[in-house]
Amino acid sequence: MSTHTEHPDFVRGLESEVGVSGMIPWAGQYAPGVVVDSRQGFEVLTGNGERCVDQHQGILSMSMGWANPAIEKAISDFHSRFSGVDMVDTTQLSHPAVRLKLELVRALKPYGDFRALLAATGTSANNQALRLCMGALGGEDATQLIVMEGGYGGADLAMNALCEAPGWRGVTSLESGALVLKRDGSNFDEVFKAIPQGKKPIWHTEDGQQGVGGFHVLDAKLLQAIAEEVTRRGGLKIYDNVQAFVRNGAGLIGLDRWGDRNNPAHRPDAVTFAKGLGNGRPVAAAMISEKVLQAVKDSGKTGNTFDTFSQPTDGLISGIGVLQMAQKHRLWENVAERGEDYKARLADLPGNHPAVQEVFGQGGLIGIRLATGAQVIKALELAPKHRILFAKGGSAGEIIRAPLPFNATEGFVEEATGRMREVLAKVA
Repeated sequence: MSTHTEHPDFVRGLESEVGVSGMIPWAGQYAPGVVVDSRQGFEVLTGNGERCVDQHQGILSMSMGWANPAIEKAISDFHSRFSGVDMVDTTQLSHPAVRLKLELVRALKPYGDFRALLAATGTSANNQALRLCMGALGGEDATQLIVMEGGYGGADLAMNALCEAPGWRGVTSLESGALVLKRDGSNFDEVFKAIPQGKKPIWHTEDGQQGVGGFHVLDAKLLQAIAEEVTRRGGLKIYDNVQAFVRNGAGLIGLDRWGDRNNPAHRPDAVTFAKGLGNGRPVAAAMISEKVLQAVKDSGKTGNTFDTFSQPTDGLISGIGVLQMAQKHRLWENVAERGEDYKARLADLPGNHPAVQEVFGQGGLIGIRLATGAQVIKALELAPKHRILFAKGGSAGEIIRAPLPFNATEGFVEEATGRMREVLAKVA
């Protein structure tokens, strides 16, 4: 088997022989299946030589454009000082890991007292948060998980079972044990009445704005009511900021848009980060409140939860840089402004275009709803020809997800919306 060539057709052909998609078994990769050769700033260079505006961003993993000079210098400086220390396991300590934990604890101080548990992926971070919250309340049998309709509510081995966005549920999924709150809150009373006697709720929510389900902005008053009811019942709240971090457009985390950080009933018991925190490099964190950790300690049960290789060095250093720049420059304000500009440039399409139903979202999380999922697939296939990449979402795959980098510029928005319009013009 020859592997000397890097021609994209060769890569695709080999993939079809030896690979299987985890999301769509035996059906190949998601469209458009571009072969990525390199990145530069807000662009991706594909194997066919197209330079594409990148609104896919590794499913929101890119946050500051590639390669950010400050982050790249920090990584280079570390490797010069600590040769060969690319990753350490959970039995070891590293300088950037401790520093990132310190930065995260300081950043979350306005929301409470937390400690940081590191991971390599958001899935692992959510798993850690879920397990520790369960442990604090007496274990899985003593708790009831509550998730939002169309949102990501799972972690680790239970991910498919607990992911309440049907378009993301695999055909091999287990039955979900989560109670599902509708986005409009219409089954609020029904859900809380369904909590079994003696169990306490754990509410896992994408923090104020969903990602998997297609950037739905959740109603602030509903989120407040849920948080208050969970707290009243002695339950715990996990705010998933894997995608909402900074891109929510209101503050560092989603709570800044919908809740009151000074209200104990609104404050999180755990917050999870990943994706954009590492700007394209693997890093994640579960921030666990001192209250939850003390409850786990008081339970008298031994055990641990961890991501075996939780400290990939480049991701840790990148995370420090992203967090510092986001706070210093208040980059949530930038994505709020650019997001409104993006939506305004496409505002004429709904009602005037046969496929476009809605342009929505908030901050840097922008969605474009088409009439059918098939139209989104067609748009994905056409995108590279118009030098733009984006993602899909929604329960029926009917939403184009077009997120913005934290430091998106006016020029980026102008170029991206122009190319998006070219793609949509070809979709009927």
